[in-house]
Amino acid sequence: MDEISKHQRHVASEQWAAPFKKKLQCSDDRYSRNGDIANIRSLALALFASRNLNEVKSLNILEIILEKLETERANKTEFVNLQCVPLLIHHMAKNQESRDTQTISCQVLTSLSIDDETSQTEIGIRSGIEATVIALRKFNRDPIVCRAAFSALRNLGMVADNRNQMIALGVLECIVDSLEHFIEDSILTENAVATSARIVFGHRKARVAFGEMGGIALITSVMQRYEFLSEIQGEAGLAIRNLAFQCSPNHSHMLKANTINSLFRGLRIHADNYSVANQMIAAIGNTISLDCDARQRVLDEKIYITQTFRTLTIYSSDIFTVRKLVTVLFHLCANDQRSNKSSSRTLSICCTKEGLCSGIVEAMRTALKEDGAVLAKLAIIAHELCLEKTFKQKIGECYIINVLLKALASSDSDILRDLLLCLIAVLSSSPENVQKFNGGRGCNIVLSVMRENGRNEDVVLQCCKTLDTVAEGNFLTSPQFFSTKQEVASVVFKAMKDFPEAALVQEHGCSLLIKIAGISREECSQMVKVGVRDTVEMARATHSGNTVVESLSTRLLSLLMSDHSLKKSRSVLETDVF
Repeated sequence: MDEISKHQRHVASEQWAAPFKKKLQCSDDRYSRNGDIANIRSLALALFASRNLNEVKSLNILEIILEKLETERANKTEFVNLQCVPLLIHHMAKNQESRDTQTISCQVLTSLSIDDETSQTEIGIRSGIEATVIALRKFNRDPIVCRAAFSALRNLGMVADNRNQMIALGVLECIVDSLEHFIEDSILTENAVATSARIVFGHRKARVAFGEMGGIALITSVMQRYEFLSEIQGEAGLAIRNLAFQCSPNHSHMLKANTINSLFRGLRIHADNYSVANQMIAAIGNTISLDCDARQRVLDEKIYITQTFRTLTIYSSDIFTVRKLVTVLFHLCANDQRSNKSSSRTLSICCTKEGLCSGIVEAMRTALKEDGAVLAKLAIIAHELCLEKTFKQKIGECYIINVLLKALASSDSDILRDLLLCLIAVLSSSPENVQKFNGGRGCNIVLSVMRENGRNEDVVLQCCKTLDTVAEGNFLTSPQFFSTKQEVASVVFKAMKDFPEAALVQEHGCSLLIKIAGISREECSQMVKVGVRDTVEMARATHSGNTVVESLSTRLLSLLMSDHSLKKSRSVLETDVF
C-alpha cells in the first residue's frame, strides 16, 4: 500500500505533464475536425484537455482511443512514443471513483500490452500496475472492473519487473479473493488464473505463498468446473505447471486437492488440442517430479497411465511434446526405487494391453533425428518395461530393433550405453527378436561400435553382453553369423586384452568365446593361434576370487586344449549352464 500511496502523490503533483506537453506541441484544432477524431496525437491532446472537464467527454475519448489501438498496431507504438501512458495513468488516478473510467482504462492497457514487451515495460515503469491494482481493490466486487483489470495484469505479467511489482502489491491475494467470489464468471476466472500463472513464474516464495493462500485448491476447482473450456484448462495447466516447479510445499496442497486427477482429466478431454495437452503434460511432470505419493497415485489409476501412452502415440512426431511425456514416464519408472519394479510392470502391462507400444518406437524415431538425450531416456524406459515378456514381444513387432540399430550406428558415444542396455533387454529370452536382430545387420553394427569406442569400458562391456545375448539358441548356426564369427571372436578377444581388470568384460568375453569354440575344432585352433589361451589364463588368475569368471575361463580353456570331436565339444556345452 505504501507503493500505491507513493504513486498517488506522484500523480497528484502532475510531474508527468511536462514531457507530455513537449511531445504534443500542436494546436487544439488538430484533434477535432468536423466532429471526426484525427489521430492518436490529437486524441491524446483531447484527453489531456478533458482532465479537468466532465467525465462523459473523457470516456468518449477513451473509447475512441481503445478502438484505434485495437484496429492498428502502429497506433500502439505512437501512443507509447508520445508518452501517453503517463497521461492514461494520471487519468485513472484522477477518476478513482469512476467505475467506467477504471474499466475502459484497463481495457486500453490490455490493448496496449498484447504481445508487446515495449508497451508492457513502459506501463510497468509508469505506475500502470499500481493504478490497475487500485482499481481492482476499489471495485473488488464488480465483475466488469475485475475482468478488465485481470486482463491487463495478465499481459503485463509477461515482464519480470512487472511480476515483482505485482507480488509486492498483493495481486496474488486479489486473485484468490476474486476466484472465491467470481468463479461463475468464466472470462474473469480465465484472466485471474492466467495472471497467477505469470506472477509465480520464477518466484519460489510467491509459489509457496499462493499455495498457502488456498490458490492451488481454487485452481483445481476451476479446472473441475470448466473442464470442457480449453482456454481455461490451458491457463490452469500452465498455473499448476509453474506452481509445482521445484516446490515441495505445494505438492502437499496438490495431493490434498487431488489436482493430478484434474490434470489427467483435462488431458483426456483435450488430448487433440496441442496447446492444452502440452500444458497438462508439463504440469503432470512437475507435479510428480518430487513427490513419490503423487507418482503412486498415478500408478494406482491405470487410466492415467493409458492416457499418457495414448498421448505419446498422438504426438510421437513432435519432439517438444515427446520431451515432456518422457519426463512423466521417467518419473513414474523412478518410483521403482521403493516398489520393487512394480511401477515398471504396471506401465508395461497398461501399454501392452492398449496396444500402444508403437508410440514409444515412433517417439524414438523422432528423437533419433531431433534430440539424443530424449532418445536415451526413451531407451531407458523401454528397457525398464521389457520386464514383461508380452511387452517385449509387442515392441519387437513395432521394429524397435531397427530403430536401436540405426541409433547405434549414428549416435554420440554418451548415449550408446543406454541404447545397448535397451537392445539387450529386447533381445533377451526372445528368439523372435533375435531373428530381427539378424536381419538388421546387428552383429556388424555392434562390432563397429566396439571398434570405434574401444577405450570406453562401459560401452565395450555392453557390446559384449549384446553379442553374448544374441549368441544364445540357434544364432550361432545362422548363415549371417558364419560370415562374422571370426570377426566377433577377434573383437571380443581384443576387448578382453584391453580390459584385463574388468571382471564383467572377462565374464561375457569367455561366455561368447565358449559358444564360438563349440562350433568346430577349426574355431578352437584359430583361437589358440591368436593367443586366446594366454589371455584366458590371465583372466582366471586375475579374477581368482570371482567364481563366475573362474568357471567360464576353465571351461573355455578345456575346449581350447581338447582334441575331442565336435560332438564331444557340444556335449560339454550342453552340460554347462549359461
